[in-house]
Amino acid sequence: MSEIKDDSINQSDSIKKYEEYINKTINIFKNILNKLNSLHTSLKLEVNNKLSDFIEKYPLTIDDLHYIDDISNMIYEELDNFNKYIQKDSNQDNNNNNQNQIEFKQEEEIIPDNTKPNEEILNNNELKKNEYKNEINLTYFAKNKGTYNIFGQKFVKNNIDNIELIINGKQNKLVNKYQLAKGENTVKIIIKNKLTNLSYIFSSCKNLKNISELKYLDVSDINDFSFIFNECSSLSNIKPLEKWNVSKGANFQGMFVGCPTLSNIEPLEKWNVSNSVNFQCMFERCSSLSNIKPLEKWDVSNSVNFQGMFRECSKLSNIKPLEKWDVSKSTNFSNMFRECSKLSNIKPLGKWNVSNCVNFQGIFLGCSSLSNIKPLEKWIVSKGTNFQDMFYRCEALSDISPLQNWDVSNGINFQSMFTRCTTLTELKPLQNWNVSKGNDFQKMFWNCPLLSNIEPLKNWNVSNGNKFQNMFFGCSSSLDITPVKNWKISQEKFATIK
Repeated sequence: MSEIKDDSINQSDSIKKYEEYINKTINIFKNILNKLNSLHTSLKLEVNNKLSDFIEKYPLTIDDLHYIDDISNMIYEELDNFNKYIQKDSNQDNNNNNQNQIEFKQEEEIIPDNTKPNEEILNNNELKKNEYKNEINLTYFAKNKGTYNIFGQKFVKNNIDNIELIINGKQNKLVNKYQLAKGENTVKIIIKNKLTNLSYIFSSCKNLKNISELKYLDVSDINDFSFIFNECSSLSNIKPLEKWNVSKGANFQGMFVGCPTLSNIEPLEKWNVSNSVNFQCMFERCSSLSNIKPLEKWDVSNSVNFQGMFRECSKLSNIKPLEKWDVSKSTNFSNMFRECSKLSNIKPLGKWNVSNCVNFQGIFLGCSSLSNIKPLEKWIVSKGTNFQDMFYRCEALSDISPLQNWDVSNGINFQSMFTRCTTLTELKPLQNWNVSKGNDFQKMFWNCPLLSNIEPLKNWNVSNGNKFQNMFFGCSSSLDITPVKNWKISQEKFATIK
């Protein structure tokens, strides 16, 4: 590790402060290495390994500027650990009592000339930090001793000959579950053959916590990133993925699905995802995710599938970063914003070209704060066949006039489209809809308690419909179904309407 010198960087106070931290830390490390000469051989090796691990684990770079406080805390914590190790030695040799204790001094330390070999150790670590490795260390935290997922079962099946493991110092065959000790467990992955598919590699690994060394993994030839961190419920820091080359990736389906503690996706900002065709469920159930600005400049123009991409992101309210996304090739937006209960402003979607979409099922299902859908007024939905659950449980939605000019003539499934829109009172905007291909109308207006007039639907051609069960069930008690008695459906089907 060497002192930072970059003339191109404006020497602001924060950067100077940052450099100061690093330089003091370097001097402390050198001092530690110098003092190793007075330790017993076995302890010397132990501390040296600890030191090397720390430098490798926290390679301080200019990119870490905003982590100054965290870095400082880690330094203090690690120095405490070193002092504990060194104190062991003093217990063995009273003559060296407290001689080797190391303090974090505020002034610069003087480094003796005989530390040159130790500088080489530091520099070697610096040289390796941006290189790919065949050995990756991960940390799994177990609250109790027991059997836990270390890898996803599907990954194991496809890579049985590509991976060797060392878990807590013991060699293991590649399977998906292992016995872990209580607390932190170290898992070393030894890659024998270059990986071409990372799909499901850490799927359901709820104990995976520290992935810092994944930054050394070469993913430049990977095309399938699906379900890599599926159900990794302890994963919150994905900064190690920042410099992954994902440019060949075609499939990002479910990559972070079920990561409830993941709130910062800034490390993904510069990812080149232009070859991806599938973002299905990528951030589904990331319930802490509220800021998606890092995705603003993503090139998603080749994707055909956005199904459930932000499903159940319950803190997501601002989708302006998606405003300029080119989604024109997509055929599937089903459940994309399902259960985004804080989402009220969908103006950024107004200019989306959705003309190739076939499946709109549940796109706004459970968006209980959504009241204004005017941005959807000019959406071309003429290829759409599935409108099921589209506005299901949009409890604040009372005005559906922006939908009056929608061409739904290819629609087959209208089931539960406006179910539990509890403030909906007026259906006049739908009076000219061509629903002649519709097959399923069951529960379309189920439990819309303020809906009392269905006169606007009297001229609908529903002759191809087979399912009408509970279409108007739970609507106003004063609802008169007489206007739709002329629909050309059997009496048996008509009897199930309300």
